[in-house]
Amino acid sequence: MKYPLLLPVLFILPGILYAQDFTEVGSFTKKYPNESVVILEHREQCAMNVSGGNLTLSSDIHQQILFLDRNARSLSSKSVEHHSFYDIKDLEASTLVPEKGKFRKIKVTDFNEKKNVSDDHIFHDDSRVIEFIYPNVSEGCVTELNYKRIVKEPRLWPGFYFGSYVPVESAEYSVTLDPEITIGWKYFNVDTSRLIFLEKKSGNRTTYAWKMTGIPKTEYETESLSQEYLCPHIYIYIKKYRAGKKEIRIADNLNDLYDWFRGLISGITPPASADLFHLVDSVSGKCLNPEEKLARLYLWVQRNIKYVAFEEGYGGFIPRDPDDVFAKRYGDCKDMSALLHYMLKHAGLQSSLTWIGTRDLPYSFHDLPSPVVTNHMIVTARIDTSVYFLDPTSYDQPWYLPSSFIQGKDAMVNIDDKRYEILKVPVIGYTHNRIMDEISLFIDGNILKGEGKTVFTGYHKQNFAGYLEDKTYDELKTTVTDLYKKGSNKFLIDSVAVLPTDDMKGDLVVKYRFNIKDYLYTSGKEIYLNMNLDPFLRDIFIEPDRKNAVERPFQEERNYTVNLFIPPGFEIVSVPQNHTYKNNLFGYKIKYYKEGSYLTANRWIYMNHLLLGSEYFDEWNEMVKKLNRVYNESVIIVKNR
Repeated sequence: MKYPLLLPVLFILPGILYAQDFTEVGSFTKKYPNESVVILEHREQCAMNVSGGNLTLSSDIHQQILFLDRNARSLSSKSVEHHSFYDIKDLEASTLVPEKGKFRKIKVTDFNEKKNVSDDHIFHDDSRVIEFIYPNVSEGCVTELNYKRIVKEPRLWPGFYFGSYVPVESAEYSVTLDPEITIGWKYFNVDTSRLIFLEKKSGNRTTYAWKMTGIPKTEYETESLSQEYLCPHIYIYIKKYRAGKKEIRIADNLNDLYDWFRGLISGITPPASADLFHLVDSVSGKCLNPEEKLARLYLWVQRNIKYVAFEEGYGGFIPRDPDDVFAKRYGDCKDMSALLHYMLKHAGLQSSLTWIGTRDLPYSFHDLPSPVVTNHMIVTARIDTSVYFLDPTSYDQPWYLPSSFIQGKDAMVNIDDKRYEILKVPVIGYTHNRIMDEISLFIDGNILKGEGKTVFTGYHKQNFAGYLEDKTYDELKTTVTDLYKKGSNKFLIDSVAVLPTDDMKGDLVVKYRFNIKDYLYTSGKEIYLNMNLDPFLRDIFIEPDRKNAVERPFQEERNYTVNLFIPPGFEIVSVPQNHTYKNNLFGYKIKYYKEGSYLTANRWIYMNHLLLGSEYFDEWNEMVKKLNRVYNESVIIVKNR
C-alpha cells in the first residue's frame, strides 16, 4: 500500500495567486487543448475551536478559474448554496481581466439570493442559493471566489473534493483545531501516492493539511457511477471534544452515530388515531398469514401516501408523526416509513426503522461513522427467518424486493434504545428479474401476423407497470406499440390486454395481437423471415475510449420464444445455426427447433452484474458483435406448389 507523503513542515497554505503573475494562457491551452476552463486553485482552510464549552466550526474557501477560450463564457454563472446547517458570510467574487500584461479586477456587485426549488416541485428543503454572474468573462480571464462557511452541525461537516468536472491545477485542504478536539478522516478515490499530507503544531493547536496538483478532470459518462465514486475527495469527521472536564462524543464510532439517529426518532409520537387503527385492522384482519398482512399494509402506504420530499433543518432527519402523515396523505421517506412501521407493529408484525444510503453513495457505515453515509430511510420487517427491506416510496415496487437503488448496501436497523444491527441488502439475481415473451407468427401474404404473451417479473414488473397503468385502451395500445416495436417501424398492435395482477407475488402479464406489414422478403419461391423480432442489445457496444465502469439498475434475464407456423404447401429449406456465448457476467443462448407445423426460435440473454468493469469491455463487445451477426440471419421458406 502506498501512503501519502508526510513532510516535516507545512506547505504554504495561501498557495500561488496565479492572477498576479499569469499573463499568458498559451501554456495552459497547450496543456489542456480540449478544455474551456481549468481550476487554477481550490483551497479550503477550516478552523475548529472550543469556545464556552461549544464547538465553533468554519471554513474559508477560495477558488480561481482560468477561462481558456470563448466557449467558456457560458460558464460565467455561479451559485453558492447554504441551508440550516451552514451559513455563508463574506462572499466576494470578481473577474480578473488581462490588460497590458496585468490584471484589472472587476467585482461582482449583483448577488441574487433565492429559495432552491426543484424542477418537479416534489423535493422541498430550506436550502437557498446565492446566484451571480462574473462580469466581462472572456478568453484569458480569471474568476476569483472567496467566502466563509459557518458549520452549525458538526456531524454534517462537508467533504472536500480535490477534483472536478474540469482539470484542477492545485487543490489544498487544511484543518486547524484546538487540542480539545479529536478528528478522523477517510479518503475516497484518492491516489495517495500523489497526495501530500502535512502536520504542524503551533502552540497548542494542530493543523492537518492535504494537497494535490495536476488533477485530471473527472469523466462523467452515461450509465456511470456517481461523482462520489469517481472524484477524489476526503471526509473529515469529529470524533469527540472536551468542554472543561466533560467529554462530548460526536462520531467516534457507529455507536455514536446510532445514538444520534436514535435521538432523532425518539420524539416521534406513536399513533393514536382511531381511524388509522381501524384501517390497519380492516386491511390486515382477513389476511391468511403474516406475509399477506405485511404485503397489504405496505401496498396501502405505497398507493395512498404521496411521496413529497422535505429537508428543512432537522426535518430532513426526523420523521413526522404518523397520525399527521396519515391525515394529510403525504410525506417523505422518513414519514412514510414511520407510518408503515407503526402500522406493522399494530398488526403484530416485527418492524424496525432503518437508515440506509442509496447506490449513489460509495460510503459504508464501516468506513465513516457519519450521517453522510445515509440519504434514505426504509422499514426492515422480519417474519420467522425471512428479512424484508420495505421502501414505500418506490411506486409499484414489489413488497418482497428491496428497491433496486439500495441493492448491496449496508442498512442500520433500529432494534431498541441501545442496540442496532448492520445488515447487507441482497443483490437480486437475474433469474428474479425476467421478461419472458412468447409469440406465435402466421404468414398472411406479405403481412406477418402474431399473437403474444409477455410475463414481467421483479424489477421489470415494477418498470412496465409504471408505463401501463392509468391508461385508456387507446393509450394502452399506443404505449405497447412504442415499447415493443417488434420487427420494424410498421409494427402495430391490433389488441392488447393487461391481466389482473396478484399483489402478493403475481407477475405482470400482457397479452396482445399484432401485425407487421412488408416484413417478409420474397425472391422467387423463397421467403426470407428474420425471427429475431426483438434484437435486444443490438449495437450496444461499449465505446473503446470509455474510462468508467458501466452501472446497471439491476441484473436481468430475457427469454424470447418465437413459434412460426409453417402452412401446408410450404417447406423450410434453411434454418440459422444455434449459438451460445457464456461468461460469468453475461451471455446468451439461441436455439432453433421444429415441432409439428411450427419452427421455434428461442433466445435467452442474461446479465449477471450490477457493475461491469473495464476489464470486461472487450468481452462484452465481442458478445454484441456475435449477437449482431445472429440478428442478421433469416429462415428461408419455399412454397412447393
